[in-house]
Amino acid sequence: MSPTESPDLAAAIALVEEHDTWQALRAALEDGGLAARLGAAGLERVLAAWQGRAAWRLTDAQLAQELAFWADGGTYAAHLSGFNAIAPAALVGEAERRGWFVRRLGPKALVNPPDGKPLAVPTGT
Repeated sequence: MSPTESPDLAAAIALVEEHDTWQALRAALEDGGLAARLGAAGLERVLAAWQGRAAWRLTDAQLAQELAFWADGGTYAAHLSGFNAIAPAALVGEAERRGWFVRRLGPKALVNPPDGKPLAVPTGT
């Protein structure tokens, strides 16, 4: 736990490993009373941690496919997982962690998967 991290936030992030879906994690946070204590900002940090873990679980091929979906103008409404889809920013972060070429360019990131063409992925930042 970092000095700026509350015990509640640390406990919530520790639960990320135990839940494969955001809904299951959110239910566990609600059941334990953590969601109310964390507030909106804390829940956003937990969601970011969950999305990072979900992106980490993807194979290289799955990660490239997800990045291509967003680069082609994909939306949450059009995604097979709907609003449960991993956010583009989390996918770009995972590509960066894996050592793929990533160049951040304002609200987009240029990502070059090892076996694919460069993709301009919106990151919302």
